[in-house]
Amino acid sequence: MKICRRLWGPVRDLDHAGADRLRAGALRVADVDGRELAVGVIGASLVLDNGRMRSRRKILGATLELIASDGFEGVTIAAAAHAAGVTRQTVYSNFGSREELVSQAIAGVAVEALSGIHSHLATTETTGEYVVELIVAGRAAVRAHPVLATLLQAERGNPVFDTGMMSRAKPVAHELLAPLAERDPGVEPNLDDIVEIALRLALSVVLFDDDAVHTDDDLRRFLTRWLLPAMPSSS
Repeated sequence: MKICRRLWGPVRDLDHAGADRLRAGALRVADVDGRELAVGVIGASLVLDNGRMRSRRKILGATLELIASDGFEGVTIAAAAHAAGVTRQTVYSNFGSREELVSQAIAGVAVEALSGIHSHLATTETTGEYVVELIVAGRAAVRAHPVLATLLQAERGNPVFDTGMMSRAKPVAHELLAPLAERDPGVEPNLDDIVEIALRLALSVVLFDDDAVHTDDDLRRFLTRWLLPAMPSSS
């Protein structure tokens, strides 16, 4: 475990006993110049939080590698722990279940894949247009990304078919659609309904492809025709 110079001073390694004292806020760490740096409870918490975040990133990265190489069926708590070089208990303490682990790994990739379209979405004029362009971009991202593309395969362990999928997907959809309320406060009372409609429609066009919605332009026309009338009148 390390203390970061940027926050508290020179980087020093701590053994397990030191880590225990650090949790209690009672550790004093010697500076390279012989001075002592007092580390309080707040500093201890930050160090431990940083360590937890590093573990989460390692586990999520290992999970994505497993999905890419072995599909969703290849992802288990034991496999993720082994690939990340941590214990199974560490995986459980960070994610709680195999389903939550896979869901968070996929959600992180999806948000990252869509991060580049914010400037395009900012040019839309209405709530309906924003949702249409987000769904079009979302499907394109799923098709193009090697990990997200696995969502199109009806295999065992695919999070799209989990019982709790909607409850796990809504916070991600809410994050992607939250800018609507920021630019038009009148949308706020209807935001949950917009999230519900957009998420269910997005899942259907991603999973069930046909000639009517196969290209981006086809999908855009379909959504404009059927989605826009369902949007709240304030849009």
